[in-house]
Parts: sequence; C-alpha cells; structure tokens
Amino acid sequence: MQQSEMQAALESGFDQQFLRFEPGAFDFPSPRLPVTPRRAWQLLPHRARPGFRTAHAGADGALFFTRARYALFEALRCLGVGPNAGFLAPSYHCRTMLDPAIALAAPLYLYEVLPDLTPDLASVEKTLQAQPQIRCVLVPHYFGFVRDLSAIKALCEQYGVDLIEDCSHALFGGERQAQFGRWGRFAIASPPKFFPCADGGLLWGSRPEDLHVLRPAHPGLKAELRGVWQFMQNQRQPAPPLSAAATAAPENVPAASADRLLPRGLSHDYNPALQGQAGLAWSRAVMHMTDVPQLVEARRRNYKRWVDATSSLAGCVPLLPTLAPETVPYMFPLRLLAPETVFFRLKRQGLPVWRWDDLALSHCRSATQYRLELLHLPCHQELQDQHMDWMLKTLQQALNNS
Repeated sequence: MQQSEMQAALESGFDQQFLRFEPGAFDFPSPRLPVTPRRAWQLLPHRARPGFRTAHAGADGALFFTRARYALFEALRCLGVGPNAGFLAPSYHCRTMLDPAIALAAPLYLYEVLPDLTPDLASVEKTLQAQPQIRCVLVPHYFGFVRDLSAIKALCEQYGVDLIEDCSHALFGGERQAQFGRWGRFAIASPPKFFPCADGGLLWGSRPEDLHVLRPAHPGLKAELRGVWQFMQNQRQPAPPLSAAATAAPENVPAASADRLLPRGLSHDYNPALQGQAGLAWSRAVMHMTDVPQLVEARRRNYKRWVDATSSLAGCVPLLPTLAPETVPYMFPLRLLAPETVFFRLKRQGLPVWRWDDLALSHCRSATQYRLELLHLPCHQELQDQHMDWMLKTLQQALNNS
C-alpha cells in the first residue's frame, strides 16, 4: 500500500486500522515442522510428575479458560473496560492481544516499545496523561524473557490504572518461573505454547475476590472426547521427510502490495462464543503429566543452538541472544535485514516461521520494523537434533542466496 494511505490512516486514529500481510497469493506450503509442540513428550505417571501445579504459588488458584485471549477478556471485563473505559496495549502485538478489548467495544490505545521490546515509559506516560479514560495497561513478557515491570507498575499506580501481565510467552507455573505475575493485578498465560494440549488459558489474579465471581462453563463431554481424539491423532502423524527437496517455485517475492489496510474488527482467531468457557480437563492432565524440568532443558538447548548458529551469520541479528538462567524460551526471535527475500525463501522451503504481520498502525518505529523483519522461530521440546540441523541449514541457505 502507498505511504500516503498509511499516513492518512494514522492521522484518522491508529486504533481503528490494521495492516495485514496477505499470504494467499503466494501459495506457501504448510510448515514441515510444528510451530508449537503437538506430540506427547516425556509424559510421566501421576506419582512421578515433577509438580507443575506447585512450582508457582499463584498457578494453583488460576482459572482455566479455553484460550489466553478469553482469559484476558475476563480480566478486562472485571476491570470495567468497555465503551467508556480504554485499554492501553503495546504497539508490537499479536492480534489476539487486542481482540478482547475490541469485543468489549473499548477504545484502544498503543504505547511504543523500545528495540529490546521493553515499554517506552515516556510513551506510556504521555498516553495516560492524554487519555484519562484508560482503565488498564497490558505488558507482555515477550518470548518468555522476564521483564522488570517495577517502573511501569509505579506509573500505573501514579495514574490510577491497573496493570495486566501478559505471560502468554512464559511457562507460567513452571519451575524458576515465580517471577511472572509479581506486578500485575492480573496475569494471563497460554499453556498450549509449551504443552501438547488441545487448549488452555490461565487467568491469575493478585486479589482472590477478583476471581471468585468467575465461573467458567465446562465445555462438555463431547468436547473432552474430541480433545483426547485430537491428542491421539497428533501422536499417529508420521515424522516429516526433511531430506526431501523443496518444490521449485517462481521468484515472486512478497511486496508492499501484499499488505492490506483493514478497519478495526475481531480477528479470525477470536470466537466470542468461547468467552467464559473453561479449558479441557484433558489439557490440564497433559500439563500435569509432562516432565517440566526436561521440557525446560530441551527448550533452552534448542534456543542456544539458534543463538550460536545465527550470531555470526550475515543478514540477520538475534534479538535476545542472552539466555538468563531463569528463562524458559517460547520462540527464538531473529531480525532479518532483508525480510522481503529471506522470509519468502524460508516460507517456500516449509520452514515453520512466524511473525506478527497483522498489526495495528502506530507511530512506533520498533513495531513498524519488527512487523516484517522479526521472525519467531520454534525452539520447543519436540524438536530433535535433525530438526534443528535442517532448520539451521535452510536458514543459512536462504540468507546466502539473498
């Protein structure tokens, strides 16, 4: 789309416009590896499980919804977010971070993020000063890296708004993860990003009375059986033939014409019918049976392989190369210096790449750049050495060819 169109959209109100990349015209093949874990991995009998529920004191009292987006919806509803009470979210976001506020018909505002994805405190304060109707601020712990939110917590207290921690990228409830949920009145988490479960969204509150009024509706026996069936089907799927050559494709590189400017509205990933619905008991069982310490070790090992392999590659920059001792990574964020060509080649090869290219327009430089430049690459526990070898080789070839 034209730069003039984007500027006009920004001037008319950034909370009403979304810029979306449309991949349909390029006929990308399906990823040859899963983006998130699908297969049973190190499941332990009940008596031997390492205690997912006891690793985080707050996780025991968390409510379990079908997805984190619906947990966030309940948090916003509890805080009174609606047509006359606004919601402040980061400019770099997944669409489902904004869907709950859109479902509540709330005014949306975005604060800028710094290049390391921490909140720009000056932007947060400027927005809170200008928009006194804002009721709460959402702050993510991107990619599972814990952030010190004491400064933005102080800002929220100064302006009388509540803080919600988005722990969707964090192993909330896992070992060494008690630092998540320290600052917010609410915290949300997304277990399917770490466990091979069909659904799940945790809502934790620092005030027990906030959660006592919520009663998620059980999905029913049919849904439970469907979740078990889906889990078993995932176990039967054969391993992908990674040694096979990729299908040749024309060099039609995605360009600006692949972007569409869309009006505000719910994304296709948000279903209002699932609001207030509890997650599956089978999903909770899979979480509690998983060997969490081994999961942590495998994810950290795969993440370090990404860092070691990309730190010396031309054409890319690891965004978060230092893995702190307490970090359990969700994905590996890698910034491309030539995203138009490299992203296209990786998608053609079937590499399981992800990026947030469906983004609300803002003046944030980091979000604008990262929308197309920042790849989210899998590092989950299901990936074996041969999978990592193939992904690293495919990335290196794409960068060399570009």
